[in-house]
Amino acid sequence: MECVPLGGPVRPPPGSRLIGRVGWLLGGCGFVLLPWLFVLATGLPDTATAAHWPVAWVGLDALEAAGLIAAGVLAAAAAMALGAELPLAALCVWLALRAPGRPRRHSSPS
Repeated sequence: MECVPLGGPVRPPPGSRLIGRVGWLLGGCGFVLLPWLFVLATGLPDTATAAHWPVAWVGLDALEAAGLIAAGVLAAAAAMALGAELPLAALCVWLALRAPGRPRRHSSPS
């Protein structure tokens, strides 16, 4: 028997698929950057003069912002799981165990 709330089946909130796709996209971008970091570490000279120093810092800060946004999305997902989904699942189990018409164990007379 399926546990269905009083208002009918629960639909995922609008935009939840987009959030999932954004998570995959951010994670994929992070993994794509790993080989590039190796190329930079082994190919750059020990000393250099930066002609576009502000551009370098803006790029670094943009990547940090993307990382913070990703962490925020993941934290919201964890909060939703711990604060809503797991308690509702526990409530469904509790209700299913107390459902009328459910066969109950009876102790046999000795």
